[in-house]
This record gives sequence, C-alpha cells and structure tokens, in this order.
Amino acid sequence: MSPTPPRPLPSTPLLTDGTTRMAITTPLLKRLPVVLACASLGACASPHGPPPSGRPDGGPAGGGGTARSFSADSMGGVQAPPIALLFVSYDANHDLRVSSAEVMSAVEGEWRSADADGDGEVSAFEYDEWALRTLGSAEAEPQRIMFDVDLDAKITLDEFRARIGDLFAQLDRNRDGVLERTDLVVVRPMQRMDGPGGGGGRPQGRRGGGGSPPGGSPPPG
Repeated sequence: MSPTPPRPLPSTPLLTDGTTRMAITTPLLKRLPVVLACASLGACASPHGPPPSGRPDGGPAGGGGTARSFSADSMGGVQAPPIALLFVSYDANHDLRVSSAEVMSAVEGEWRSADADGDGEVSAFEYDEWALRTLGSAEAEPQRIMFDVDLDAKITLDEFRARIGDLFAQLDRNRDGVLERTDLVVVRPMQRMDGPGGGGGRPQGRRGGGGSPPGGSPPPG
C-alpha cells in the first residue's frame, strides 16, 4: 500500500503590490470580539486610572472641605490636674476635704519617699520615679524644674514644701484653707478642631471663678 502524499500547503495570497495578505479564517473572526472586550476591561482596571468616585483619595465625589479631627483638649468634660492625685491622698480623716494642716503634716513624709537613697536631696532621677508613682507620669505637672528654685539639679525639703504650699494656694479659690472636690477639677467646654492643627485656640478652663489648672507659674496677683 503506497503512502498518502502530504497535503500541499495553501498558498498565501498576494496583493497587487506584491505584499503578503493575511488570511483571516472564520474561527479567528469569531474570537475577535472576545479579545477586544478583554483588552477594553484591562485598560479600565489599570492601577493608574482614576478611582470610580472621581476623587484622588477615593472619597465620595462632590462636596469638598477638610476632614474634621478632635484633639484631647477638644473632647471637653471634667478633668483633674495630676497634682489633685497627690492632695486627695493627704485626706487623713477621709472627710473628702483636704485642709492645709493635713497637707503640711504630710509634706515631709512625701519628700522622704522621693529621696530614695536618703542623702537629703531629691535628684532628677528620684523625682521622675516619684512623679511616676504619685502623679501617674514623669512628664506630669508640676515638673521637677518647678520645685528646683535655685536650679542646682536637686530638690531640698524646703523647696518641696514651698512648692506644695503654692500649688495648694492656687487650687484654694475661696482662700478658706480647705480643698473641696470641686476645687480639684477643671470643667472644659467641648471645642471642635477643624483640620490638622485646626484653629480656634485651646479650650479655656473653668473651675468655679475660672482660670487654668495649676502646675505652671502662679497667676499674677
């Protein structure tokens, strides 16, 4: 039985100018719409195209304005300065009132608890440790420099006693020598802060007659 001769390859038709013309078969024509659709979808899904919302950040189209944010001060409400934690611990008779006598009788023991090595002075490291235990943070006010009057990097008993007395006087608004619970809190109104670092200033403190919380420099006379 003689082998089947190979089928001749179809000749490629030529154009009149001699260039080759591609033969487009029926199956290729059927697949062409699918290929074009896929290419179109790929272009629409490009990561470099704009988001569907039309805004660079992907937010809802239209509108505008700046996102609103709130700082800790803008939350408002009733707050207590860190020094209030110290004064309430001096309420020896637990009547929810702290007298100047109770404070002064407790000052020396407080200072000795801060003087960890018992050398008669409180160093910067010792003060930070004491503030962390007593005021809740080494960064809380009053800070060490507010006690160190002569700036010799140490706090004596006299410096400690004098500063505690000043802080008591700042809180004692009616000058009756007693701190009520209402003297130990600050009421701050809520204030909205627009945008990063928004303006409007800091909310003003209000404690009875007004004023800012203690811990900084005493108010002018």
